[in-house]
Amino acid sequence: MALAEEEVKVEENSPIEVSFQFPKESDSVISKMLLTVGSKTIEAKVMENEKAEQKYDDQIAQGNVAALLKKNKNSFDLHQIDIGNILPGQLIKVEISII
Repeated sequence: MALAEEEVKVEENSPIEVSFQFPKESDSVISKMLLTVGSKTIEAKVMENEKAEQKYDDQIAQGNVAALLKKNKNSFDLHQIDIGNILPGQLIKVEISII
């Protein structure tokens, strides 16, 4: 099992959205994604693309931090994580387990 991990701390004066791209071998599977915001850890849920994008947008509109993991449309082996509404000074950690 492989683990991809990234941490972000916002140094801006207003909320931001960040995106990360990472490669994934075609025969591997993402088994878990955890998003830690401060001391709170949230485990991602698998959803249909349109539903996931709508949920992400709804959470951002409500002022919550949200994350969206999806395949890159231009590359089968490249995935992207969008994390939105990261507040100034907030520390965000993303962990992805790949098997």
